Amino acid sequence: MRLTGPTGDYGVDFDARGSNLAVIAGQIFTGKTTILGFVDYCLGNDEHPTHPEIAKRARAVSLEIAVDGTSWTIERPIFSSEQLAWVHLGDIGDTKAPIIRKNLEAPSDPDSLSFWLVQVAGLEGLRLKVTAGNPNSPTNLLSFRDLMWVCYLQHRRLDNQALLFEDNPYKRFKLQQVIEVLFDVADQRLTDLMDQLSLLRSEHREKVGEITSLKGFLYESDTPARTEIDSQRTEIAAERELLNERLANTDSEMRAATGYARELRTRYAEARMNSGAAASHQRDRETLIERLLPLRGQYAEDERKLTLVGEARRLFDPLHVINCPSCLQKLPEAPGIVDAHCTLCGQELRDDTDAGFDVDAERHATKERTRDLDRYIDRVQEEVDLARRTVAQVRAVEERVESELNSAVARELSPYVQAREGLVSAREQLAAKDAALEKAVRWHEGLERREAELAMLEARQKALRKELDERRENRPEKAVVIDDLSSRFASLLREWGFPKVDEGEAPRLDDGFVPWVRGRPYREVGSSGAMTLIAVAWQLTLFERAIEEGLPHPGFVMIDSPEKNLAPDKVGDTDFLDPKIVERMWTHMKVWCESHPRAQLVIVENTPPALVDDNVIIRFSRDPAVPPYGLIADETG
Repeated sequence: MRLTGPTGDYGVDFDARGSNLAVIAGQIFTGKTTILGFVDYCLGNDEHPTHPEIAKRARAVSLEIAVDGTSWTIERPIFSSEQLAWVHLGDIGDTKAPIIRKNLEAPSDPDSLSFWLVQVAGLEGLRLKVTAGNPNSPTNLLSFRDLMWVCYLQHRRLDNQALLFEDNPYKRFKLQQVIEVLFDVADQRLTDLMDQLSLLRSEHREKVGEITSLKGFLYESDTPARTEIDSQRTEIAAERELLNERLANTDSEMRAATGYARELRTRYAEARMNSGAAASHQRDRETLIERLLPLRGQYAEDERKLTLVGEARRLFDPLHVINCPSCLQKLPEAPGIVDAHCTLCGQELRDDTDAGFDVDAERHATKERTRDLDRYIDRVQEEVDLARRTVAQVRAVEERVESELNSAVARELSPYVQAREGLVSAREQLAAKDAALEKAVRWHEGLERREAELAMLEARQKALRKELDERRENRPEKAVVIDDLSSRFASLLREWGFPKVDEGEAPRLDDGFVPWVRGRPYREVGSSGAMTLIAVAWQLTLFERAIEEGLPHPGFVMIDSPEKNLAPDKVGDTDFLDPKIVERMWTHMKVWCESHPRAQLVIVENTPPALVDDNVIIRFSRDPAVPPYGLIADETG
């Protein structure tokens, strides 16, 4: 199992010790249970561990599994709303294998991860009833999540009195049916097997048709064989590398061949600089003209206003009196204003803002300013005209020097340019040929994937036919199966030294596969240590007998903390704190795994006994000085 993130990869190799008993040991809060959680997530669980160190370091998780000796890899994103899985043939490090997209929808969807896993386990097409005691009950297709109940014994199920989900009648009934299907005692098992075989035959025909069509297409399109394609792509890569080297050499020769044109380049650079400076000066003068013209218009407007003021004073002068207003006789001289007094009535005049304003003088001054501004504008306009002529001249020089430079360079570069264009064209042709070959590779990969799926279908058909024949000849009775499971369950408890194990009656499983010890259901035993031993024995009973009988069990079991409530340093029922009980339990698991190499047992425990040191695939220290610290090894805070 491997976690992949922006800063690196983190994971665990379950085969690190070359043993099918894999023990994950170490201190608490180091990620042991997290490993099992991510395995469960890769096998279809909706949720995954979300510890802060995981959120900081991981973005995806991959799980490599073995199916009949062939490696497959399942990959899922984490901390994502995308409910998808990606499956490819080969190990985790194989990045060239064709990838198959799997959804996390209903188990009945052929494109779902559950459908594929159930098919791999050899239980495809089986259906489970929804309600008990109802012959007309609707049914649901068996999901791999249902199978995980007999593959994963979680820490909380060890002593919570809900080993068989007694607090959830729906799950309880479904688990009972899963066990019945697994041990071939389900009522409709024979019919289901025939339906499965019919479905597999249909899928086989479709797959053969796809392969035949694809092979015909490859033949008609004259597509080379995969080995020939790989050889051609290798040759193309070498040719492209050679072309790149030749292009680099040509560019170098082109630069060397045009070294003599340094003087022309210098002249051209100077001409461009002069052209830019002249254009800048021209823009400056033209901008100044644009700013002065509104000012000249303002002066003309002021002059017009002053003319109007003068005419108004002349036409509307209140002292322009000729006759006496009293006797109406013509005055000997016109009245006026002398020393701010009226010569007609002698009264002193009030303040008048226009009294001392000389309109004629202001108008004359305005005209002078206008003339000065006109002369300045004329000079600036002359500068603009000169700047325009200068710009035209320097640009002509620039164009001439540029033409000389281009002509000189073109004469020397012409053969190089032609050669370079040929090289670039050849490289593009190679790229197009490589793209066509890459497309052909994808066609071959599609063919290889379908052929692998066809081989799996043929293997399943063969196994189903064999199972049908055997079942028709010797169908097991449920009572016989329960007796067999009860015998193994009792044997385990006795082997481990369960105190007073046969008190009242021998340990057994009832018709609902519920374990009984000392004549009582396991929920009434009372001791937490006793419930732990019963739960582990029950899980191993189902696993071991399924493997020994060659039944379609997924082939692995994960148990989280089988020593729970059994360690001598715990407070509890002293009858179950005997260290020999723990030692005998571990001894049994080790010996059984050695004699059944095709099965796999994964155990998480803080401090497993020394007798399984050779089976500890990783031990977390929670000590920065003793690596590995934990699953996320660089999170040592």
